[in-house]
Amino acid sequence: HRDLHSFPTRRSSDLNNLSNFLDVLLFVFIPWSAINLADYYLVKHGEYDIKSFFTPHGKYPGFIWRGLIPYALAIGCEIPFIDQTFYTGPLVKPLGGVDISWVVGGVAGFVLYMISVRIPIRGQTAIGPAVGPDTRPELESDSERIGLA
Repeated sequence: HRDLHSFPTRRSSDLNNLSNFLDVLLFVFIPWSAINLADYYLVKHGEYDIKSFFTPHGKYPGFIWRGLIPYALAIGCEIPFIDQTFYTGPLVKPLGGVDISWVVGGVAGFVLYMISVRIPIRGQTAIGPAVGPDTRPELESDSERIGLA
């Protein structure tokens, strides 16, 4: 008899635990997904060297810091908006108890990654060669282009 009487309470507790677990998955995977989608559709346009994924010294060696740093910062942006049993962020109560951490993390991950791909490292951005005052390619003059010079 005892098990039958505790069933509604246990079921409620199990559903609460499942809901919290799914919220944690959102917290972790939404910024990661936003970064991957931005990279696939806006940066690489779906063009990857698949064989290099499995080559330690290939085109994609080790950790790609252009993605990891924006991911870590996006996770940091989510923290004030988390509403979990183990932690409630300071901005949850002013929002009426709503957990919008995954929305903030997705937007932050996307924006921060799109900024990071434009930062030149060794004269190269993730979207191509860096172009600045001292790295602009030499342009032909009109007279050179038409063969007068």
